[in-house]
Amino acid sequence: QFKTMYQGEAIRLLHEVVKKGNSTNEERDRFISLIEQAAQSGKYVGFGELAIRHYSQPNLSGAQKEARDISIPADHPWMNLLAQIGAKYNLPLDIHIEPDENTLPGFEKLIAGNPNTKFIFDHAGWYNTGEGTPKLFDRMLGTYPNLYASIKIRKPQSDEQKKVAIFDSQEKLIDSWEQVFTKYSDRFMCGSDVKFGLAEGGEGDESILVQYPKLLKQLPYETAQKIATENAKTLFKIN
Repeated sequence: QFKTMYQGEAIRLLHEVVKKGNSTNEERDRFISLIEQAAQSGKYVGFGELAIRHYSQPNLSGAQKEARDISIPADHPWMNLLAQIGAKYNLPLDIHIEPDENTLPGFEKLIAGNPNTKFIFDHAGWYNTGEGTPKLFDRMLGTYPNLYASIKIRKPQSDEQKKVAIFDSQEKLIDSWEQVFTKYSDRFMCGSDVKFGLAEGGEGDESILVQYPKLLKQLPYETAQKIATENAKTLFKIN
């Protein structure tokens, strides 16, 4: 089944408000109205992918490069509004963040301040900062019971990406990742991050997607079943 998350006009308005550094009451009311409409429509299973910190791809330039270089304070007041509406309608927030000393405090403040909202920490196994390690996920998942995570598998292109990679050079699952996947087997999901029709650094859709069975085969059966499908079905209320 294909299910959709909301990333419409309200999110564009959020980006605009952050960029200019202030907002009017009318803009705030418009933002809330758009999010409420989306939540009430029944069309969406969550909000996202929401880019809190997103680095622009090196192959982009000009306006495209600027548009993909995104920085939004995770504890921005409007993010809290979004989280509150997410809790109200039981719709999770799917968060893209590059974890480091600048981004994590605000992200954790958002999660801690909204304990009834479910958050998905995107792209476990693929970060440009080198800080999205199994140790970090162990700490955060242990601290915040409302936090989930999605897995992204790619061939590392930098030393920082190698630090957080799920596989070693022989495509064997790193022990520390296996331990955290097993410990929090109810809260990890496969999240391919495939841009369908757009090759990523020479990797097409097919070569990316085949990495996930390689991961699942190296996990205990029950853990693999949960990460493959069961956790997503539960979180997104899929029958």
